[in-house]
Amino acid sequence: MSNWYFQLEIGVHMVVCPPCTPDGDFGLVDENLVLGYAVFVNQSDIELLASKHGSITHHASYNLVVRNGFTTVYFLHKAGVNVSLRMNGKSINDDEDPFMEIRMIYYLHRITDFNLVNSPPLSSFDILKMTTVNAARVCYFEGVIGALKPGMKADLLLVDLDRIMGNPWVSPSINIADLLICRGKGADVNTVMVNSNIIIENHKFYNINVDSVYDEVREQVKKGIDAKQKELAEMSQKLKPYS
Repeated sequence: MSNWYFQLEIGVHMVVCPPCTPDGDFGLVDENLVLGYAVFVNQSDIELLASKHGSITHHASYNLVVRNGFTTVYFLHKAGVNVSLRMNGKSINDDEDPFMEIRMIYYLHRITDFNLVNSPPLSSFDILKMTTVNAARVCYFEGVIGALKPGMKADLLLVDLDRIMGNPWVSPSINIADLLICRGKGADVNTVMVNSNIIIENHKFYNINVDSVYDEVREQVKKGIDAKQKELAEMSQKLKPYS
């Protein structure tokens, strides 16, 4: 919703009022509503989403790459809106590293205010919730995954702390969640388990030959694009000045 400004304008003109206001609600805003991007939301939108227990997905890297603005994660979170991290193929380092995305959100949404007491930044635990509990909710798996509790599926990952806790020195008083946010990388993940099944162990896929997958990708790329794809690519370039 409202990923680009022209999408907001279309919503305004086609339904008379902005798509996420009390008048434009039409009964669609509730706990089952998940808004992707939600870049152009105002205070009344935020209040409506919070009161109806709606959710949004936040795409920090994507927003930077395509230059379409940012959603107000800080104020959405403070209002009680369920905010979840999402990645969709346009990560900053072109590596889909979720730790990089987490770190970006952690630093990106610190608001400017002289009164630091009244404007505390989002905590590491706030950000981690966006990747676990909050994310499970937007996927309609609330209570099934997202936390390690009896009766929930054993979806988890183990992170090697050797590098994170290593050179040159780390204060023993630093919270482990802060360290993970500020220094963690995808390469630090040792083991991944999905519903009790091991997917990655000792930093390697347990049941997938990654080299073979890469070889297949290279073979497909060598074929180039077909006539239809070329036509669409050329049309995209023609439309670019008007987007």
